[in-house]
Amino acid sequence: MIYYIYTDERGKPLFRVIREEPKRFWVEKLNESGEWTKGLEGVRIVPYKLDELIKEPDIVFVVEGEKDVETLRGIGFRATTNPFGAGKWSREFNPFFKGKRVILLPDNDEVGRRHMEEVASNIYAFAKEVKVIPLPGLKEKEDVTDWFNYGHSEEELMDLVEESQYIWFPKRNLERKEREISIAGEKGREEEEISRKEKFPLFPREAWVSIFADYLRLISSCTEAPDSFHFASIVSILGLCLGRKFYLRHPHPVYQNYYFILVGTTALTHKGTALRFGEELADWLKEEIKFMHVFVSAEGIFNVLAKEAGTRLLVVNDEMRTLFANAQRSGTLNVFANLCTLYDLKKNVVVGQKKNLTIEEGLLGMISAVTPEWLSETVEVEAAIGGFLNRNIIVAGEPKGPIANPLPPAEDEKIKFIKEIKDWRESLDKDGGEIKKSARGMAFYKEYYDKWHKEVFKESRIIQNLRARESLHVLKLAGMFALVNNRMEILPEDIERGISVINHSRRCQEIIFKDIELSRMGVIEQRVLETLESGPKTKREICRKISSYFTYGEKAKAIKNLQEAGIIEVEHIKNKRGKMSEYCCLSDSDEV
Repeated sequence: MIYYIYTDERGKPLFRVIREEPKRFWVEKLNESGEWTKGLEGVRIVPYKLDELIKEPDIVFVVEGEKDVETLRGIGFRATTNPFGAGKWSREFNPFFKGKRVILLPDNDEVGRRHMEEVASNIYAFAKEVKVIPLPGLKEKEDVTDWFNYGHSEEELMDLVEESQYIWFPKRNLERKEREISIAGEKGREEEEISRKEKFPLFPREAWVSIFADYLRLISSCTEAPDSFHFASIVSILGLCLGRKFYLRHPHPVYQNYYFILVGTTALTHKGTALRFGEELADWLKEEIKFMHVFVSAEGIFNVLAKEAGTRLLVVNDEMRTLFANAQRSGTLNVFANLCTLYDLKKNVVVGQKKNLTIEEGLLGMISAVTPEWLSETVEVEAAIGGFLNRNIIVAGEPKGPIANPLPPAEDEKIKFIKEIKDWRESLDKDGGEIKKSARGMAFYKEYYDKWHKEVFKESRIIQNLRARESLHVLKLAGMFALVNNRMEILPEDIERGISVINHSRRCQEIIFKDIELSRMGVIEQRVLETLESGPKTKREICRKISSYFTYGEKAKAIKNLQEAGIIEVEHIKNKRGKMSEYCCLSDSDEV
């Protein structure tokens, strides 16, 4: 007989699984007298070798069965399994995998593969990385122990582990990656299939820790909105919940208020839905956070913040174009300068143009939603270098797979999550205080900052201004990551998570603003070429498809420039009504 003893985090025995050949199992628990007795009544069920699992290895293997765990442990790997066989994974095990690289090795049969798919879907929101590796060369029902018995080595296993093809994503994300999105145009236009040449990167999984991971698990199946939008929502809400009680010094106090821009390719990204879940979170927590849904003017924000000391306000721009429209009416630089002032709001400040208003202990956050095409075509250089845009963290995402009948979060899970946040708030120092960098954190941040500074210094002036506050965003987010882990001290791993979020933001910006240094006419010409890639179109159709931010005369001039350069061809062809229309196509096309 073989005894597999399951222990708690400290190595204290809880129960054991007994294996008798050929393959018979039963379980016993350790009673108060220190004797093994049959049954599991009143016993806490945990993963195998929990005391080893909770340590911080680079990699943790999950296999099907204690025998395979012992095989891997025998050659120096850290491994675990759930008791009672395939299909018996418990959600209670998931938090033990927070921040870990997890490698799942399924048995070579349908039951084993289904089991590891279930495990992966459970721990995905917690682990830093999940890979499912079907071991090559196994016969039906064989496992990792058999694989090593065939003469394979630990080096061969690690070679498989390092291959990116085994990275696991939820099925709906895989479907999202492979499908193209089509949307109907305005009435009377042909339905157009949209296929982005450059997809936005996935949001970093290492950002989903502690409360953030639990929030994602709670609401991710309730909406098709990208995970990055949910991150922006919960960070914004929790930052305003904390108010001015917690701060970093850099060298002046820096608080946990954020400006986010959510960039989604189409309405299918459900930007508004993600924002509403954030508002509901504030309501669940009974936090006195005020919301403003229609941005009219900076004066309007001044009035709300000045009404009462300690007011916390979140401005939600469901359509960022409304913000810019109001900015154009009242003077772009004036509005954006005021928004910059509000982002860096001092403890007590007198503001206002029509009348002086005193804002005491106020705090402002902002979340704006927009499509990448509109943002890249509409944001003027003055707005970018004026400092407003670089105060925002831009997060983008592609729509998830379809959820035909989304349901609200389960009530019991919601109650559990609310209690978790309330307990977290109570565990923090009630008087607040400064979030300090540890010695290791300070050294790590300096290394990052020096590298970042050299990198940004080589960029053009416009790009420098877009990236000017990246290092400060990293530090603010590191402070938030420290706080959600119940610490007033920033460690290197907090900074790493902050860097991962800002690197995601930068990659999104590179896609959105790839044309920012083109002249205005250069941007229009590029839009003309992109429009013609799907086939010949009339001059009128081209002008309709390009943003109304550009005038008809500018669009016509761009078409003429491209024709004169020999890049496109223009022919006069009779339409169905017998009238002549100008049809355009790319010069290497033979479709006209």
